[in-house]
Order: sequence, then C-alpha cells, then structure tokens
Amino acid sequence: MQNILGVHTGSDMPLDQTINNQINLAGEEITDASVWIKKTHDPASSPGGAVIHKSNKIICIVRNPFDTIISSLNLISGDHSGQLNEDLQKDIPAFWQAFVREKTNNFKDFHSFVLLEAMEHVPVHLMRYEDLLIRPQETLEDLFCFVMGKKSVEGLNIQKRIKAAVEMGHKSTQAYSMKVDMEEAGQKKKTVFNRNISKYTEE
Repeated sequence: MQNILGVHTGSDMPLDQTINNQINLAGEEITDASVWIKKTHDPASSPGGAVIHKSNKIICIVRNPFDTIISSLNLISGDHSGQLNEDLQKDIPAFWQAFVREKTNNFKDFHSFVLLEAMEHVPVHLMRYEDLLIRPQETLEDLFCFVMGKKSVEGLNIQKRIKAAVEMGHKSTQAYSMKVDMEEAGQKKKTVFNRNISKYTEE
C-alpha cells in the first residue's frame, strides 16, 4: 500500500525491537495522525505492547496458520522471512508444542475480536495473504475499492498504480530488505504454501 499510494504507512512496532537488519520502513513506530494507514498486532500481543488505535476502517489479513506460526517463531529469532532448520519435534518438542498451542489461542482470540466486536463498529475488509501472491492485481483492486469507498477502480489512476506495482513483482512489494540479495547470491525465492506442514503432528 505504501508503494502504491506513495505515502508512508505507520506501525506500532517499537524501533528498539524491529527485526534485525531487515526493516526499511520510514513510518516504523509512528501511530499518530501523521500516517493514514497503520500496521498493528492489536488486539494480539506485540513486542513492546500493541497500541490500541481509533480507526475508520480495518484491513485484516489472514494467512495459512501452518505458515503463520512458523513466521511468528522466525520473528522471535529476528528473521521474519527466514526458514527454520531445526527439527522442531525432535530438537525442542516441549517448547514447540507449547508455542503452537499459544499461537493457536492467539489466533482464535484475534479473529473472534475482529469478527464479533470490531465489525460491529467499523467496516472490516478481510483478505488472504495467499491471494496477494496468487492474484495480486485483483486482490489489490478489491482492497482499494474498500479503502476508497468505490465499487470499482476501473479506469482510475489507482488501478494504473496497482498494475505498475504488480508488474514490478517482488521488488515493488518487498517490506524486508535483506543484507544479501537472494538473486545476487544465486538463490531464487520460491512461493510455497504449506511448506511447513511437516513440522506439525496430526494432533
């Protein structure tokens, strides 16, 4: 959204706890009226404590929980976009089982809040993280219809800006700037869904 609008977005992530060597967002830790759009973990827990905001609209992004839980574990280690090499069931079984239960309860509380409380007071737009990767143009157009209060963005300048961002691919929407560029390092980043499912037991 920041790249499409050309306006910095805010976040309640404290600067002293941002992800090591990765964050490159000018609005980090800014949650006042100087930013129109703010990323928050509210009402879920956040490093340093989530900030409770007043808002006119809410965009709620949901993601496959198998991948989200691993991403949360990566966040603790300081690398939100990395991949764990540990055999979680073998190396840290007690911690892993407790972590999964904790995060599952967090997700339940968060989505219950959005669906049962927030929707009663402000408009809420639900979108899937996976759709942003699979069909970005359509997903972002739907999002900006919600943001702008339009039934369609067909023919509007914002549609052109979305198209330009989508055509730029990963570099346009990259929130995390790694110290070593994966392409320069000869690595190709693949979009794989459910790649973490093997880390879980049937239970």
